[in-house]
Parts: sequence; C-alpha cells; structure tokens
Amino acid sequence: MVTHPDVTVPGGRAVNPVTGTNWEGVGVRPEITADVEAAFGTAYALALEHRLTQGFKRAADRR
Repeated sequence: MVTHPDVTVPGGRAVNPVTGTNWEGVGVRPEITADVEAAFGTAYALALEHRLTQGFKRAADRR
C-alpha cells in the first residue's frame, strides 16, 4: 500500500447571521468562566454532576 499526503483546505467561513462577523482572532466567550488553574477541576465537576443527574444510560438504550 502506498501512502500519499492529504491536504484539506477550508472552502467556507462561519459567519454570524446577526453581526456578520465570526470568532476568528477573538475567540468564543465561555458560558462558564474559570481561571487556568481551576479550569480542569471545574469542567470535571460539571461533567460529573451532569452524568449523575442524567443517569447512566447505555449506548444501546439511547437509540
């Protein structure tokens, strides 16, 4: 098998229909703020809370 490099070039741009701008160069403001040191712990706690309140559904049960 011969492998060849593959290049993907975007052909579009995400544009907010209200403002006519996008987030390039400015980023996206997070819904939940946390400083760098607390970011992982905050995300982990929120994910755990979500799983505990939503229950543990098996993938087969979600269909």
